[in-house]
Amino acid sequence: MTWYQGAMFPGLKGKLLMGWHGYRSTGGRLVAFEVDAKGVPLVRAGARFPIYPSGSRPFGAGPAAEAQVLTPGWGRVEGKRPQGTPVGITVAADGAIWVADDKNASIIRFAIDRP
Repeated sequence: MTWYQGAMFPGLKGKLLMGWHGYRSTGGRLVAFEVDAKGVPLVRAGARFPIYPSGSRPFGAGPAAEAQVLTPGWGRVEGKRPQGTPVGITVAADGAIWVADDKNASIIRFAIDRP
């Protein structure tokens, strides 16, 4: 996890960025959470924890924060790429987001290229 304080993605400024590692349907994502003044993710009415294939949810689950998924479509595509599995995240001085991905054995830079 890390806080986004960069300038490249103004909509993420002040949000908590988190990599969800995993090989199940609930993993393999880069997400962002809005937080309160203390840095605690904001609970959203109607937000739900991820539902696992068995239909269960984490023990003692209560209200949930709503994650903004930054990597939709990062799932596995047979013959093209494995599912994304982020294990590390940092923000560069220019505001680009760097993610280490262990399944793809790569470092990925998320950025807006400007001329």
